Amino acid sequence: MRAAAMRARRHNACGPAAQFPSTLLGRITLLAVMLQAIIIVIIESVAANQFIAAVDISRPGPARGVPVYLVIFIFAQLFQIVLAWDAIVKQNTMQIGAFVGFNLIIVCYSIFQYAQLINLAGNDPALKLPLIVIPFITGAFQILFFYLASKLYYEFGWTIFKRIGADPVMRSMYRSYQIFVLLVKVDVFFVFGFGIQFLVLVIRTSDPEFALTIAAIPIMLLVLATAVYGMRTENKLIVSGFLFGVVLAMGYFIFKIVRIYTQPAKYSDTKYYLTFFAALSLLMVISTFVVAIQCILNFGKGLKTHLLETDKASRATIV
Repeated sequence: MRAAAMRARRHNACGPAAQFPSTLLGRITLLAVMLQAIIIVIIESVAANQFIAAVDISRPGPARGVPVYLVIFIFAQLFQIVLAWDAIVKQNTMQIGAFVGFNLIIVCYSIFQYAQLINLAGNDPALKLPLIVIPFITGAFQILFFYLASKLYYEFGWTIFKRIGADPVMRSMYRSYQIFVLLVKVDVFFVFGFGIQFLVLVIRTSDPEFALTIAAIPIMLLVLATAVYGMRTENKLIVSGFLFGVVLAMGYFIFKIVRIYTQPAKYSDTKYYLTFFAALSLLMVISTFVVAIQCILNFGKGLKTHLLETDKASRATIV
């Protein structure tokens, strides 16, 4: 019977059950994130429908880009579900903090969205109501997420102790690695979001920048995807290529921000939203570069062995 129980636990650890939160607090947190997403997507859809009815988006002007911004806002809700789900299942305390921070950005964006859309549509009561409700709902959930994240931090602390041990140096290296993985995931959202806005709203297919942006987006995403593997295996060739790609990304976003304000006529309809995304994207890639250097300095100090042992243990037992 004991052998059968062990086989069952191995199956759960590696099978479908391993893809769902294993604790009650984790399930409550994930359900809260999903509930917020459902509510916001519904209200955002109502706001989008009302805005399109009130404003002619086919004419040149700032209103032309609003549907794209609303879609990105909805996509942010879905991305947050993935971010929170992955953090809870893997019991990653850093990523728990990141999803709370990401939701705070959503709260700020919802306030920014209200100011921009009301300015474009005028004081339309049918539009004003859903746009006002969204910041209040995301703000209320933000308070709830702060509370749940604080509880999850202590709940997951024992898991990290079992993975890494009590060595403060090893725990510090593992924390840096977790922050790096987290930043890479957030980079994906901001790089993709900025690229889509730029392609749809700013440049034409005949513009040389169109081909440059089309090529830049998948290259950046590929670089980010290979970065985690390179860092985990301490592959200096892959990590060096990643750092080179991050430097190019920093140059790209700086170039775009400069272009936005040196060519005001071209970017007049999208200046504020593109600046918002470009500035956050630049901040994210700079942070990723700094943390990546910190992780590289930890190469050869034993973290790779711990990570490989964690992979083997997760395939054999419940963490």
